[in-house]
Amino acid sequence: MNSIQTAHRGGLRAKSGVTFLASAILMAALATPTPARSRDCTNVRGTLLGHATGPNSFESVLSGDLEGTLLGTNFEILAADDEGTLHGVVDHAFISADGTFNTFADVVLSPIGSNVYRTSERNFFLPGGTGVFEDATGRLAIHAVFDFNTGEGSGRYHGRICTDTHTPAVESNFTTIDVPGATTTVALDINSAGAIVGRYTSAADGNTHGFMRSKHGALTTIDFPGAVFTVAAGINGRGDIVGMYRLPTDGSRVRHGFLLTDGEFTTIDPPNAAFTNALGINPEGHIVGRFCTAVVVPCTPDGGNMHGFLFADGEFTIVDVPGAIRTNAWKIDPQGNIVGGYTAGNGKNHIFIRKDGRFTTVALPPTVGIPLENGGINASGHIAATYCDTAPFTATSTGHGFALSRREFRPVDLRNAVSTGVFSINRRGDLVGFYDDTDGKRHGFLLRDRE
Repeated sequence: MNSIQTAHRGGLRAKSGVTFLASAILMAALATPTPARSRDCTNVRGTLLGHATGPNSFESVLSGDLEGTLLGTNFEILAADDEGTLHGVVDHAFISADGTFNTFADVVLSPIGSNVYRTSERNFFLPGGTGVFEDATGRLAIHAVFDFNTGEGSGRYHGRICTDTHTPAVESNFTTIDVPGATTTVALDINSAGAIVGRYTSAADGNTHGFMRSKHGALTTIDFPGAVFTVAAGINGRGDIVGMYRLPTDGSRVRHGFLLTDGEFTTIDPPNAAFTNALGINPEGHIVGRFCTAVVVPCTPDGGNMHGFLFADGEFTIVDVPGAIRTNAWKIDPQGNIVGGYTAGNGKNHIFIRKDGRFTTVALPPTVGIPLENGGINASGHIAATYCDTAPFTATSTGHGFALSRREFRPVDLRNAVSTGVFSINRRGDLVGFYDDTDGKRHGFLLRDRE
């Protein structure tokens, strides 16, 4: 039977088959507060003539506006669809007399003959350019025909390259969130009204507590009745809150999910769950999260027998990416689309979107590591999450946050932080998460969208 129990806490009212979508995590440092920018943009186009230099690399001669050499490395095929179309990724270095810039590209290869493919690439600019491309951004597409039998290919490129000029930083969009008396504070979700929920560790009792921060900055502690451990992980526009808790009578690794609405707590555990963490809730009251059926191995995001779940209209649905070792459902948007993380059969972590019951993987550069812990999606389909520079992501990895839309990737590395994590994005584009300072203390943060 489904485990659904109700408790009341007086005095607290919180009403206020896998397909691939190729996007890119661009490994960059973004000082926060974010500088405003002015951009000088130029349209470019030309042709290329290339050949393979190894099983995963090639070299092309560029003619036209980007006259020089194009080096391709880390070429990897990620998936093939039923029509034989291949989906992959590749790193590029564009080298010209005026300077060098680097990109990460998603690649679609459509078969037109025996081992001959028409290719289409969408390039995302990476930092570290030189010469006139020192701060280059923009859009660049490549269309070519490549013969894998001979290793030869030719095609054309076109796009728009912009050089950014930084102006003084604007301080008003960044806020540190520290619960008074806390040794650590982490912000986990933000709703459309600007209310934030999260967790903190109290210096007084050493326990973990949930909190809510109103849009005006007022802080309220959230504790499940009688619990010695509470985390407030998700909040919707109506002010309904979800999270997890542990009672003194539970084992140290046991967790229960909860829903808090109008001051009343309801326990939410999928059938046979020994560990439940409710992470997200949408305006319809649909809840997503993760659970484990055993806690012999801790049900941590990157370990244990972890499954995602959806709780909607009184029914639980398991959310497991086909073929995955473990799945974690992070958040659910107003349309019912779910974002989360999973570990593939080869042990590599990925981000997925579940729409209308179908899973889409957000393809990332091969060297990027993704933790499965948490992330977010807003009503516009923009994703917020965390990555590190190398895979796999470990406890000692340096984290970077990011926000990803169809048009732009925005890395988030907070100023003077040694590590940054982003867990949620709301309709306005505001971000919340945590950062570790140089003294090793963890703080929550709010980064408001400037537009």
